[in-house]
Amino acid sequence: MSVLLDQIELTNQENANLVSDNARNFVKLQKLIEFFEAEKERVLMTLSEQEKEAAFTVLQKQFNIPDFITVHDAAEILEVSTQMVRRYCAEDKLSASQRLKGSGKWQIEAKQFMDHKNWDKFVQKRAQIKDRSIRLANKMNEILDKDSN
Repeated sequence: MSVLLDQIELTNQENANLVSDNARNFVKLQKLIEFFEAEKERVLMTLSEQEKEAAFTVLQKQFNIPDFITVHDAAEILEVSTQMVRRYCAEDKLSASQRLKGSGKWQIEAKQFMDHKNWDKFVQKRAQIKDRSIRLANKMNEILDKDSN
């Protein structure tokens, strides 16, 4: 990490305003995040559908992303109401199908949101859910191990 941070240059004014190495590193990290976000966006725009599919499969396994997401999740990603998501589904503006015809329950393909600005928030949410599930499973295993001994 220090190799990356050493390559980020701060202006004289930035250096003068930052009173510690910790503060300098924080600002450098923020600049790196901005750089990587822009680079990720650039690379995403150049991916073929096959490459997007492969990337989605890897992300899906790593972050426990389902093939289909809920209306609520789609609404969070799109920053619209759940009713608007249902309308988009009914109007075929989203790749989705009804679980039961006429029920209002939709299966919405997750991979179509990979290029949306809020995709990262959704992935982080799924990663947190996965981490909590793993911690819970480990705790349950500990309890079961104690009970069996």
